[in-house]
Amino acid sequence: MAIAYGGTYRSLEIDEKELGPDNPNVAASLDNLAGLLQVKGDYTGAEPLYRRSITITEKALGPDNPNLGKTLNNLATLLKEKGDYVGAESLCRRALSIAEKALGPNHPEVARSLNILAPLLIHKGDYVEAEPLYRRSIAIMEEAQDPHNLDLATALNNLAFLLKVKGDYVGAEPLFRRALVIDEEALGRDHPTTKKVRANLDVLIEVENKKEKR
Repeated sequence: MAIAYGGTYRSLEIDEKELGPDNPNVAASLDNLAGLLQVKGDYTGAEPLYRRSITITEKALGPDNPNLGKTLNNLATLLKEKGDYVGAESLCRRALSIAEKALGPNHPEVARSLNILAPLLIHKGDYVEAEPLYRRSIAIMEEAQDPHNLDLATALNNLAFLLKVKGDYVGAEPLFRRALVIDEEALGRDHPTTKKVRANLDVLIEVENKKEKR
């Protein structure tokens, strides 16, 4: 991580010196550097970099540029991790609109926006809007025909959890199982994500068994 951070920071310095502070390449370097800081948990350092990247990209490339949408999504995930769900939702809705307009309704970046937005809606109890967003994102990713897509596994798990909360155990179980298969093949049986999905499935099956015995 330290090597990656150092290389990205030097790239930013070079771009700013050679291209000027408002060049799109500087915006891309800022976005990359912010992402590394976010992974480290340095939200205070990452947020202003994302915001500066957004300002540069919007000014240089316009308000509907796909690169702008990607950074908006990145900042939305950071705000979500900080607990600013209202701010995250606003950014994510804007990113979704940009992706749909610039890239088309079935582009992977649209699916990414949907997968960021849906949990924000669930957090405020809006299951009605969240469910079709998950289903749409899953349909987009299934079209890509990548059997090891971890984003697909996440969406399947999240939709299954939503259905479980609604009491639709029959609908939830096959989704948990699909997510588990993807995670086991891509990450291995002992990965924390795989274990979490397996636990979700085990709890669901336990609840179903108790209901059948009543």
